[in-house]
Amino acid sequence: MNSKDYAYIVEIARQGSISKAAGRLYITQPALSRFLQRTEEELGTSLFYKAGKQLVPTAAGECYLKHAAAILQQNLIMQEELDQIIHDNTNVIKIGASASRGEFLASWLLPLFYRKYPEFQTKVSLNTKSSLLQMLENHELDVVFVNTAAEPPEHICCHIAREDMVLLVNDGHFLLEEAVEMEGCHYPFVRAERWKDCPFIIPAASMNTGRFMRNYLKHMHFNPPVVSEIENLGLIFSAVENKMGISIVPSMPHQSVFRKRLHYLALEGEENGIWNFSAVIRADTDVSKGIQKLIDTAREVYAAVSQEIII
Repeated sequence: MNSKDYAYIVEIARQGSISKAAGRLYITQPALSRFLQRTEEELGTSLFYKAGKQLVPTAAGECYLKHAAAILQQNLIMQEELDQIIHDNTNVIKIGASASRGEFLASWLLPLFYRKYPEFQTKVSLNTKSSLLQMLENHELDVVFVNTAAEPPEHICCHIAREDMVLLVNDGHFLLEEAVEMEGCHYPFVRAERWKDCPFIIPAASMNTGRFMRNYLKHMHFNPPVVSEIENLGLIFSAVENKMGISIVPSMPHQSVFRKRLHYLALEGEENGIWNFSAVIRADTDVSKGIQKLIDTAREVYAAVSQEIII
């Protein structure tokens, strides 16, 4: 029997009449009569007897009604819990990003997103790009924020912003005094000859940024002194801010850059590099309102930061 069958019997007992119960259940009286007859035949006993015009539960009927009420109550509880799970899953966005994007999420994207859309909740996983894309494929994540120099063909890439590969220097560095505005450059420009012998902090070779930097320096025939190799862009930003050296990084939003403790300078040469920062989603998944709002908020952050607007 399904829950509807139990509800029919309970309503007959509550109304004491087939016709009244049928009206409450929005079915015809003959259909409800046939249902009761079929149920009693299946059970091998009568559930009601007539007392005048009233239908009164038999002993078997009382037993049936007691358990039917419990089943209906449990079914109601189950449905409420399922509805809550569905609601929670709809309002929880599972986000993946590389460790270097943690500062962007915590300082920029998520605070603005929560202010605008407090009804949503997020779960954030930081990992390597390859691991994040695998987690996305396995439905462990809903959206992944990564650079997409080469777009994953099996997923959909929603463009957020363009990022230039830039020279990262601390405030007060001598290169800032020599940097000039130049047509076609998003950031102040200084000749590479002026920084080729500066101490460098380089990203690990396993990182996209690290591979780009090595190829760029090779292309420029530079071999600067390396003071440290670090496998995390966030730590590289901190090291440069603490005047350990300079580095090459993507022009991502960063609090220290926004507050002028760090500065981006344009790279010289045609090998200066442009990356797309994107939100990657599964091709077989409809974009939920929450994910779309999150992507729109990420674009809003980049637009505001590019205009040096506090958000």
